[in-house]
Amino acid sequence: MSDTQNIIKFLENCSVEVTPGGAAKIENFRDVLRDGTTVFVTFLPGSDIKTTVATVKRLHAEGMKPVPHFAARSIPNKAFFEENLKIFQDECGVDEALLIGGGVDNPVGDFSSSMEILRLDLFQKYGIKKLGIA
Repeated sequence: MSDTQNIIKFLENCSVEVTPGGAAKIENFRDVLRDGTTVFVTFLPGSDIKTTVATVKRLHAEGMKPVPHFAARSIPNKAFFEENLKIFQDECGVDEALLIGGGVDNPVGDFSSSMEILRLDLFQKYGIKKLGIA
């Protein structure tokens, strides 16, 4: 096997991360990624979660496996979190997520850590079977 073939084989099951802004620059993810590729989608400080939701919907429609980020310190309240988790489940069939504390020092709402989000038990309620925590 050539070096290139070895690299391609090694990356067969890779995952990638994209920001909503970066995703907007890609015409169609099928042109650059294999169907079913896991794509982590950021929820950056100061951004609107609607852009993350739109990116997750688009990735799902283009045959990818989107994994949304939830940044605890950027989530204003339980209702906001539950509403968006429900959208990801109902409209995109999301069963995996990444929970992070987030990039802001001062919480914008009710949560200052990932543990506070975990204690809500909403990931289980909305069918999340695999959760990454950072």
